Amino acid sequence: MTKEKRIKEWSEIQKLKNENSKLRKQIGKLRKVISRVDFEHYQHIQELLDAQEREDVEFTKKSKRDILKEKWKCWDCSEGILKLVIIFKVGEEHYFRKCNNCGKRTKLQKYTEDVEGIK
Repeated sequence: MTKEKRIKEWSEIQKLKNENSKLRKQIGKLRKVISRVDFEHYQHIQELLDAQEREDVEFTKKSKRDILKEKWKCWDCSEGILKLVIIFKVGEEHYFRKCNNCGKRTKLQKYTEDVEGIK
């Protein structure tokens, strides 16, 4: 992958993030307006809002996973994902990342709770 292509992809990702941010703000404003409506007369609206909230939570989980996939894309083959492998060594947990496509491995390091990655 060339540097120009990465820059293009990065700028597209930034545009999508900005658009996503604007949409989230708009959703928040709409929810405030809807919350002021008398729900006793509009019970079905509350059910729709609850269903939408569940969908939003699922979408956020999926998008976080997609972000992690993009972040941990293999640096050598650019096709695989560097998966997090945790091992127990000398009484402590250590980890390394291994590509699921080409087998590239990173250096073994001590594992802490704040280490992120795809297992």
